[in-house]
Amino acid sequence: ANRLADWLGVLIGPEARLAQKQLTRHLGRTTLTTGVLFIAMSTSAGMAGNVLDNVANVTNWYSRAILGDFFVRASMPDLATGAAADLPEETGADLEKMSGIESLDPMRFVSAQSGEQSVLLVVRDFPGDPNKFFDLVDGSGEAAVVGMRAGKVVIGSVLAERMKVGVGDTIPLETEQGTKQLEIVATANDYMAGGLTIYMTRQHASQLLGVSGVDAYVVQAQPGKLQEVEQQLQSYTQTHSLLLQSYADLVKYIDAMINGVIASLWMLLALGCAIAAMGLVNTLTMNILEQTREIGMLRVVAMTRGQVRRMIFAQATLLGALGLIPGAISGVFVSYAIGLSAQAVLGHEIAFTFRPGLVLGCLAVGLVVVMLSSLIPAERAARLRLTSALHYE
Repeated sequence: ANRLADWLGVLIGPEARLAQKQLTRHLGRTTLTTGVLFIAMSTSAGMAGNVLDNVANVTNWYSRAILGDFFVRASMPDLATGAAADLPEETGADLEKMSGIESLDPMRFVSAQSGEQSVLLVVRDFPGDPNKFFDLVDGSGEAAVVGMRAGKVVIGSVLAERMKVGVGDTIPLETEQGTKQLEIVATANDYMAGGLTIYMTRQHASQLLGVSGVDAYVVQAQPGKLQEVEQQLQSYTQTHSLLLQSYADLVKYIDAMINGVIASLWMLLALGCAIAAMGLVNTLTMNILEQTREIGMLRVVAMTRGQVRRMIFAQATLLGALGLIPGAISGVFVSYAIGLSAQAVLGHEIAFTFRPGLVLGCLAVGLVVVMLSSLIPAERAARLRLTSALHYE
């Protein structure tokens, strides 16, 4: 605090030393306010970093697991399960007749039971590049697709964590022939159905569960044929009252949901800053009340109102520096620790990214809040009437 006061003294003048003496005179109150600022900054910086890490994790998931130029559906899917109204039986045959289509992947979402756990069974054909279907946590894309064609399954990492299973283990699935033990070939980061998902091929889903029908077709256009395919699909879906989504539309839809959650989290962080600001205003106001007579004496011996304002401003700056700078540093470790704790929920850690710009930005916002919080107490101190201040007990 003494060194900070010396640095402020160079910028502000002797008012900084007076501010430091007043703060050390009331160590209990000063420590409490510094602690509030520290907690507010470490929590804000930590949560902000973790929010961005989680957004990056979700973005990485859908950029790898939801690939396709177009999606043909009968209706919008249920947000919890991904299921939608069945498409007409002739839809697949009609789409196959269109020119310019490289691959057509029918998808089906089925509620199933794995032991005591309700799961979402995702049924696909998985055509084309085997590395484009999953954001894998354990296993390889090629081995996953080859294994599923042999009757094995890929499961969501959340389900793997809850069932305490991994690659090479088996997972029970209630089928028409009773409980079947299916070998796990890979685990994947997944956000559908809260990550409680099991992926298998259409052939084996039909054999085990009698799965039929299609919820959506994932259409991949040939290189250079995107517009041609889009025009054909638009004409077809309009004629048959179906829903057509491009990859860009789907990403926009997902991003809108993510941004809504992020906005709510930013509001919580703003509330934390507001609470810290009120604590700072309360401390400065109490200091002014207890300094009323002292300020009056200083004003009598030629201290100007501007110098009084600078003294209160220096108090706020000292409190802010003592609480916010360590809090910003601590926020980096808070963000890392929150990411580690995701293992118990998601079945894998959230990748931590150190963002110096974010830390400095949070620190700058905190300092601005501190400066603004000092304006009212500073003005109140500068406007004290000398006659009342000198008689203040």
